[in-house]
Amino acid sequence: MGSDHKHLFLYCNSRWLSKRNVLKRLFELKDEVLIFLNGHPPSKKDAIFPFKDRFHDFKWLIIVANFCDIFATFNELIINLQGFGLNIFKVSEKVTAIIKKMILWEQRLSKGNFKYFETYKFIENHLNCDEEVLPLETLSVSIQEHFSMLINSFNDYFPDITSNNMWIKDPFSVKIEKEEMLNLSEQEVDNLIEISCDNNLKKVFETTPLINFWLRCQKGSQFLMPFLSTYTCEAAFSTLVYLKNKYRNRLDVEPNLRINLTSFYPNLKLLCDDKQHHHSH
Repeated sequence: MGSDHKHLFLYCNSRWLSKRNVLKRLFELKDEVLIFLNGHPPSKKDAIFPFKDRFHDFKWLIIVANFCDIFATFNELIINLQGFGLNIFKVSEKVTAIIKKMILWEQRLSKGNFKYFETYKFIENHLNCDEEVLPLETLSVSIQEHFSMLINSFNDYFPDITSNNMWIKDPFSVKIEKEEMLNLSEQEVDNLIEISCDNNLKKVFETTPLINFWLRCQKGSQFLMPFLSTYTCEAAFSTLVYLKNKYRNRLDVEPNLRINLTSFYPNLKLLCDDKQHHHSH
């Protein structure tokens, strides 16, 4: 049909990131899908395609477009929350940025501004339609309510980091005299004073990742790494799927799994030196 794509994506519950791709591909091929559905009416034995009329519903298409944009933003957030070297402060900054963006989008929608949303470009082709077909004000209010619900959900799942823990982010600029604000024991406050007055540690802090610095000081690492280690678990599942393929005849994958997941590099020269070489005859 001369389309940019050849097929639709299948959605899998175990892959949350596929939601946006599935919706976007369906939205981009909405005209082609409608033509296909019109040419294949449901039979009595197999009543398929019960949602054919939805592709004539402009309100429904607006909702699909809205979800495409929302999931695109969430997918970007999820990707930014994965990987090694993350800490709770970086996560909080990313989540706070998403919340502020949604607040701004809600304000833009209240003014009827749809320009930011990429999938709303097709609205320009329907601006000359009747209000009954194109109730933009009603849709805008509905989408604003959805953004409000998302903002409340984000605030519940990701509460703000209190100032009591900001000493972890920068121990050399925290006000030690406000001891009651640090949420620490007296011994811990004394240790923090020693750290904040150590010029050598300050140089290390300026050139070392935050997690590595506190691991060196043997403090604060438990607060920095909540739930972020799930990335390692997900990487382990992906690695296991790669190892357990149909060409493998061994059931025990633990040694190979450890090698694939470890961050340590083997000393190949040392390992080879311990082995006896077979000289050519």
